[in-house]
Amino acid sequence: MRQTFFLATALMIATPTVALALDPGMIAQGQVLSGMARGYAERGYAERRGVRSRRTEPSEARTRQTCANGRAMARRGNADPRLRYLLALCRRGRW
Repeated sequence: MRQTFFLATALMIATPTVALALDPGMIAQGQVLSGMARGYAERGYAERRGVRSRRTEPSEARTRQTCANGRAMARRGNADPRLRYLLALCRRGRW
């Protein structure tokens, strides 16, 4: 009797656990989410590879435009110390 009760209790505990482990809905959801995660990772990698590295030298046209934008910001009254440093670099480079 004790053995039958133990076996019945063990079977009642194990059945929902096995049913959850083999639930097709959860398996399908996991497959969809892993595919989405893989897609996000691949797109992110492609975007990072397409963006120019910050360590490369900027083009002369881009440097001139940055200096012109900085001078325009200074005329509008921006007193940021970084802007003053940028303008000093622009003067030193004769941009």
